[in-house]
Amino acid sequence: MQNFVFRAFLLIVILFVALVLFFSGFRVIEDGQMGVEIAAIGQPRVLPDPLPAGWYWRRPLMISIRHYEMREMNVTISIGKALTADKREISVDCTVYYQIMPEKLVDLHKQYGQDYKISEKMRKEAQMHIYGGVKNFNRQEIFAHSKEKLIENVKKNLMAEWEESGVKINSVVLDSISFPSQYTKEIADYYPSNVKMERLRKECFSKDKKRFFLNLQVYYHIEPQDAEFVHNLLGTGYLKGFVMPRIESIVDPLVVAEDLEKIYASQSRIEIAKKLRQEAQSEMLASKIKIDDITLESLEFDSEYQKLLDEIQRTQKRIEQLELAATVELKQEEISMQKKLKEQEIQLKEAETQKAADLIRAEGYKRAEILKAEGKAEALLKVQKVIAENPALLRFLYVDKISDKVQVIVVPAQADGFMTEEAMKVLKQKGE
Repeated sequence: MQNFVFRAFLLIVILFVALVLFFSGFRVIEDGQMGVEIAAIGQPRVLPDPLPAGWYWRRPLMISIRHYEMREMNVTISIGKALTADKREISVDCTVYYQIMPEKLVDLHKQYGQDYKISEKMRKEAQMHIYGGVKNFNRQEIFAHSKEKLIENVKKNLMAEWEESGVKINSVVLDSISFPSQYTKEIADYYPSNVKMERLRKECFSKDKKRFFLNLQVYYHIEPQDAEFVHNLLGTGYLKGFVMPRIESIVDPLVVAEDLEKIYASQSRIEIAKKLRQEAQSEMLASKIKIDDITLESLEFDSEYQKLLDEIQRTQKRIEQLELAATVELKQEEISMQKKLKEQEIQLKEAETQKAADLIRAEGYKRAEILKAEGKAEALLKVQKVIAENPALLRFLYVDKISDKVQVIVVPAQADGFMTEEAMKVLKQKGE
């Protein structure tokens, strides 16, 4: 009975171990990965065909599968101090993006064994190429326009070494290039990328041997990529030690060719400033200093000559004031004359209007008198007719016109009774 139990237990153990070994033979390769089969015994140790993503069963303990990432990977390279061609220090940070080629995975495994060894070697080789690339350029060139060329050279060298082995270099990205703090401070302090202005006062002599002082404003800047070139060529004292003396040397031939009175004229000053700007820009071209503009701020003269100029200006100003006053007076006279002419014109129009009104009024009077005379004549004709028809009416009118003071009326003997009767009535009424 004991032997049976022992045998049963042993069978269960063997069955369990067999099942464990069987199920351990199932292998999975995740998406984005591939596997390389490695045999524990026999030849070849590394099987020639890589395994794509999926499920597999392989003999337990006899076959192992090494997984490799097939998606894009990256390695970051940081170099604290790299010497340029002119023995200057810079710091470089960049990232290399790479990907394993599926068809060369087995060969890559045979050569390196593990993917982390690939990334470590990639980092070391990239550092080596960056060191070598930096030595080919001056710091000023890297600061300006050679960064892209440096990275392109690193990428080209990495591709030449790795693509043969089975690693594709997708890109090399420059994360940053930094310079020593003292260098960047000098760049910011002494080599402005924004336009700045500097004043220049220059003693000059004109063609007619007259002395004066020219006050100029010089506007300039330096492109960032040219800052180190200017620094290496001229140093931090480039402005007073190079730029201003060169501009002074350009001023002399321009002003000595003109008389002072012509220089004093505004148009001549504009032309001088224009020529000065053009020649200064041409002069500074090789030094990579940009002259944006040069303006002539003012002219100063000897005290005696300045007094004379001031007197001329005052006289000219008085003349201008007198001319202005004369112009104003003339304008006022013109306005007054125009006003008088306007008044005369208005009076003439009023006189013409009054004359027309008088003519109309006279015409009215004339017509009224004519009408009155015609009425009176017509009335007389009517009276004449009435008197002719009634002769006694005339006598009545005569008696009616007798004054109140008349006391006695002598009536002709041949007067008719009507005349006598009427005369008596009138006298009686007047007596009352």
